[in-house]
Amino acid sequence: MRFKDWQKKSSEERGKIRNRFKEFQSLTGEEKQALRESREKLKQLSPEEQKRLRERFKNRAPRESQNLRQQTN
Repeated sequence: MRFKDWQKKSSEERGKIRNRFKEFQSLTGEEKQALRESREKLKQLSPEEQKRLRERFKNRAPRESQNLRQQTN
C-alpha cells in the first residue's frame, strides 16, 4: 500500500490492516503457501462466484481470530 493511501485511511482501518499483517507474519511457511494458493484459486473463479464467496465469508475471519485470542487468554 502506498503511503498516500495509508494516510487517507482512518485510524481504525489502519489498525485492522496492521492486525492482518501481524497475523500473516505469525503464520508458518506452509500456512502462507496455502493462503497464496487459495487466493490464486479465487482469482480464477468467475466474478459472480467471487462475489458470492466474499459475501459468504465476509465477517468470518475477524470472528475466528477473536475466538483464537479468547482461547489463548
